[in-house]
This record gives sequence, C-alpha cells and structure tokens, in this order.
Amino acid sequence: MTCEKCMDRYLSLDNGEALPRGIRAHVAGCNRCMTEIRGFEALREEMTSLPPESDRDLADEVMMNIRRLSPDRQTVSTGRWLAVGITLLLSVALVPLGRSYLWVRQTWGMSFDLPLFLVLGIVFVLYCTVFIAVHVDELSHRFKILDAFLK
Repeated sequence: MTCEKCMDRYLSLDNGEALPRGIRAHVAGCNRCMTEIRGFEALREEMTSLPPESDRDLADEVMMNIRRLSPDRQTVSTGRWLAVGITLLLSVALVPLGRSYLWVRQTWGMSFDLPLFLVLGIVFVLYCTVFIAVHVDELSHRFKILDAFLK
C-alpha cells in the first residue's frame, strides 16, 4: 500500500474506529505515516479535550497545529538542480557534434536544425523556469531582489 492510499484510508475512518489491518501493516514499516497518524491522534485528543462551546477564536491555534503536523516538503538540493541544468545545457551544445545528428542532417538536410534547436531551447527554458519557481525565496534572498522592491 502506498503512503497516499494509507493516509486516504486513515482519514476516511470515523473517530475512534479501529485501524484496519492494511493500515496497521503499512504503518508498521513506514515511519512517516506512523508519525502523521500519531500527530492526527494527538490533535484529535487535544480537540476532544476542549470545551464544546468556547468564546475564544480557535482558528489561530488550529492553523498552528496543522502547520506543526504537516510534513516537511522534500526538496532536491540546489547543487543537483545546477548539475542537471549544466548537463542539459552541455547536451544541447554538444548535439551538433554527435554522429546521430550528422546522420539526421545528411538524411533530412538542414531543415531539421531549426525545429530541433527550438525544442531543445524550450526544454532548457522550461527547466530554468521551474528552477526559479522552486527556488524563488532562496534566490530573492541571496540576490536581495525583493528587498529593493519592498523599500
């Protein structure tokens, strides 16, 4: 059973309902799911211990607990991103030097060059766009881009 399926099944259970065998088996071998389920159980205990009618606003406390229980986002290191980007750029630059490219050029002529390099360029631009979108906070902090706009 996948982690996603396990959590979907767990979240579909009624409060206090015993964990099915499939979920127990998965949780026995998966620390991430076990931690999440324990966190949900602790949150449920906290929520049931609150008085039914409270004058205080619980939104901030609930959101703090949700943030505390949400799993950390797994990211790929910046070094790996850059290594893949450099490899992609080098492969685009070295395509004209390969034997396969020479064969394609001899077979179809130079009319194949423009579409090939357009596609390779688009792939590289998309990769750079995703890199910037994923690392926008780190990049803006490092180069102080947003600081200039916020002043």
